[in-house]
Order: sequence, then C-alpha cells, then structure tokens
Amino acid sequence: MLTIAYIKYIPLLQAIQNDEFLGFLRYAERVHFNAEAARAKLTEEGLTALHYAVKLGKADIVKFLVHLMTGKDLEIKTDQGQTALSIAAEGNNVELVKIMVTKNPKLLFIKDGLKHIPLVTSAINGDEDVLRYLYSQTNLGNVNYKEIGDKNVATLITAALRVDLFDVALELLRKFPKLATTKDEYEMTVFNVLAGKPSAFPSGNRFGFWRTCIYEWIDVEEPGFICKALIAVVPGIKHIHDMKVSHAQAHEILEIVRPLLSRLSSSQLVEAKACEAIYLTTIHGIVEFFTVLMNQPNLIDFRDEDGRGLFQNAVLYRQQNIFDIISQMGLRNEITDSLDKDGNNILHCAGIWESSRLDKVSGEALQMQREIQWYQEVERLVKLRHREMENKEGLKPKDLFKKQHKNLAKEAASWMKETSQACMVVSTLIATVMFAAAFTVPGGNDQNTGLPMFQKKRAFAIFIVSDAISLFSSCTSVLMFFSLLTARYAQQDFLVSLHRKLILGLSSLFISIATMMAAFAATLVIAVQREVWWAYIPVTLLASVPVILFGLLQLPLFVDIVKSTYWPSLPRKKTLYVKKKNK
Repeated sequence: MLTIAYIKYIPLLQAIQNDEFLGFLRYAERVHFNAEAARAKLTEEGLTALHYAVKLGKADIVKFLVHLMTGKDLEIKTDQGQTALSIAAEGNNVELVKIMVTKNPKLLFIKDGLKHIPLVTSAINGDEDVLRYLYSQTNLGNVNYKEIGDKNVATLITAALRVDLFDVALELLRKFPKLATTKDEYEMTVFNVLAGKPSAFPSGNRFGFWRTCIYEWIDVEEPGFICKALIAVVPGIKHIHDMKVSHAQAHEILEIVRPLLSRLSSSQLVEAKACEAIYLTTIHGIVEFFTVLMNQPNLIDFRDEDGRGLFQNAVLYRQQNIFDIISQMGLRNEITDSLDKDGNNILHCAGIWESSRLDKVSGEALQMQREIQWYQEVERLVKLRHREMENKEGLKPKDLFKKQHKNLAKEAASWMKETSQACMVVSTLIATVMFAAAFTVPGGNDQNTGLPMFQKKRAFAIFIVSDAISLFSSCTSVLMFFSLLTARYAQQDFLVSLHRKLILGLSSLFISIATMMAAFAATLVIAVQREVWWAYIPVTLLASVPVILFGLLQLPLFVDIVKSTYWPSLPRKKTLYVKKKNK
C-alpha cells in the first residue's frame, strides 16, 4: 500500500529523474522543499530523495541535498538497510562518495543489510577509483576490525585480489595475516582466489621476445631516469611496469602465506581451501604458488573429483613446469601407478585432448605436434605394462590418443594445406616472373654479339645472381608446398616430417622474395644510371619494404615451427627442493 508521503512526493521523484539541476531547483523552490522533505521516505523501498538521486547518479542534486541535510540525516537507511553512501559505493561515481564522506565520515563504518561497510560493498560491486578512495578514508588500522567482522575484511581482501588491486590486498594482509585463511562472503579464501589468477605471476603470462626483454629490464624498486621517462611516455612500457609491480606484490603475499601453511593441520588446510588452491595452481601452471603449497606434505596426495592426482592433472593440462617439479620428488612409482576413476593412468592422461589448449600455440598443426611430443615424453617415464594398460572403456593409451586427437588431426591437416596453398600461389608467381626476367635483361642485348649491353656493370651482376637465386628458391618452395598438399597426413607425420617441409618451404619463399626485390632494385639502378644517382638509396629502401613486412608477419610463425620441431619445450629435469612425503 502506498504511503501518503510516497503519493505526495511523486512529482519530486519525477523532477529528480527527468530534470536537470536547474529544473530541479525550480521545482524545489516552488514546493518549498526543505530538510524535513529531504528526510522523508518517498518509495515503497524506503528511499529518500538523496537515496534516489544517488541511485540515478545526479551529482548536482546530491550536492544540494547533502548541503540541505545534517550529517545525521545521511545515516538514514532504506528498508534494505542501505545508506546513501552504501548505494554510491556500488557505482562508479567517486564524486558522489566524496560529497557524503566529507559531510559525515561516520558513514564509512555503518553496515548495510548484508553486514557490509561501504568499503566492502565497493570491493564487491563497485569501481576501482571508488574502492581506492574509500580505502584511503577507512583507516582499518585505527579501528577494531573485529567490530567490522573478519568476514568483511576477508571479503575486502579477496575482492581486491579479483580486481588486481594487489597493493590494497597486500597492505591488509600485512595488518591481518591470519585472514589469509578466513573465508569471505562467498566461501573463498586468499588461497583459491590467488590460485585462480595466473596473470598475477610471471609463470602465468606469455611474453614475446621484446616484452620479455622489457620486463627483465624494468626495475620496479629503483627505476632509473630513462626507465621513469619511458614509463611515463610509452603506454606499452607502463603496462609492463604495472604488471611487474603486481607480480612483486603477489610474490610478497605468498611470503606472508608461506609460514601460515606450515602451522595448519590437514583439516585446517581443507577449511582454508588450500586443496582447491593446489589443484588450480596445477592446471594453470602457477609455479610460484605451487612450490609454496607443495612444501606442505599433506597436500601431495590431493585428488580432484575425477580421482586424478597432481601429476596426472599436470600432464592432462600440459603444464610443463609443474610436471618438472613433481617428477623430481622421488615418488615416481606412486605417480605412474596412480589411476583416476575412469581407470586412466598417467599415459592415458597424456592422450586426452582439451580444445581449450589451442590458444597456446600458432595453429592446429603445431598443437598436434606438441601433443605427440608430450605423449612420447610421458611414455618414456612409465613402465612397459602401463603402455598396454586398458582403461574402463577398454582403450590402451595409444588408442585413446588416436581417438581423442582424430578431429585435431583433421583440423591440423586443413591448416597445413591452406597455409601451403596460399604460399604456393606466391611462390609460383615469383618463379614465373623471375624466369621471364632472365630472358629480358635490363638494357637489352648488343645487336652484333647478342650479349647484354650492361654485362660489365656491377649492378648487372647483382641482377643476374639475384634472379637466379630467386628462381631456384621459388621453385624449391613450390615443390615443398606441393609435397605438403599431397601428403597423407598420418598423425605421426605431424611430429617432424610435415613441419620440416613447411620450414624449408617458408625459408625458400622468404629467400625468393628477398632476392626478387634485390633484382628489381638492381634493374632500376641500371635504368636510371648517373642522371638520377640520388634515387639509388630510396629505391633500395623501398625494395626492402616487402621483405621486412614478410619477415614481420611470418617470422613469429616460422620461429614457432622451428622451435617446436628442433628445440621443443618439453618436461625436463630441474633442481628443486620440495619436501618429500614422510613414509
């Protein structure tokens, strides 16, 4: 049932909703709007004019109302227990928040219906700027955080981690380290929130060559003048700098967490979500966090809901670094003999394909090659009987591999054929042009001797040699790509054979393009001669543009293929010091 106040102030709600500030002022003056009217609840949900204006983000109207009301008036709650500041904390308008906090700082510690102070509300639902401002004003060090509630502060910590505010989370954990094991509003702890954020650690990020160089060069503790200048001017470098700062802060959080782990019993580890955390760090490949967790012997035997242990999950998700760590723990027999609920051993896990891994490499063919390499590497670790062991479906590891990778092999063959076809067209065009150029030399031939007119010029020698190399290399490229188009594409061929042909084809194509442009530049030099000698340099520069473009566009793929074929990044032995399980 509507209240009298609600009916009476419908025009006021409409004025707040529809009018600009001046229109609202005219309405307020006309109806003699005062502090009593500002305190009245206008809706069935118990919203005052201030609540409503904050909800709609009307900053000028909020200023007017806050000026009209007393500080105590700002503490009025809706029927859901929200103050106007609580509502503002859910949004992204930091100006509204500042207006109310300046008027009445006590609002910072008034809880809403969910027992959240505005700072926690902002962390869960709001904006980074709002959160940072509220955090700067809510000095948790000077109040008894027990009054706010452990769960409130734990929620603030985990929420800060989720939105990458590692500095806020780190400062809170320095003050209240025991809250690292406290569950938040959503039954989450610092352990599993961090474990679900691979981007918070260096091992969870994939950097290219240049980004890796910049990352290593940046000094986050004592940056020099040049470093500071580049961070301020170049957005890309600033992004890498901020990322490295976040990584350093996440590492410091791990150092706070490390001593807590050693004091937790098995039941406390489960309660703190450490078991879930070690599973997440395994599948995401977060080496930094995994090594911290693995120093807790009670976590070594963890199994997920499918009955898979850590080593099986490391193989299943192709996490090389985690694989290396576990394989050095001296538990080889226990690891390789382990079966999941479907009867799969470790080699079966190597044969299972997850399509979500495809974004980690450049194309399906490289992924197929990677899968075969992983399977063979795991096969070397297991005993002979494991290679012939059948799971509950009656499949041996090699049979499971073929079944799981059947579609990937088809996609890899299509990718290889499409790439070969496109490159073959270019190679054929180059071969045709360079063959014709050999019989139409620049300057023509002497009518008496039939010899080229400019055969004694150095540029002519460059033209002839470049033309010949371009013709031979383009023909080689055509043959390589043709052999790829007619290949049988058996799964085992993706290991070396097909990629070797693709490497040779791409190399030959690049050489043919480079020498074709060299021949073209030499022809122009012969044609212009001394009359326009200044054209030599721009002609040479322009001739190099296609070569550079081809290199920039195709080099990453070429490097990936070469590395994957001849220097694959596979599990390898490492020296790590992890506590072994006590027998």
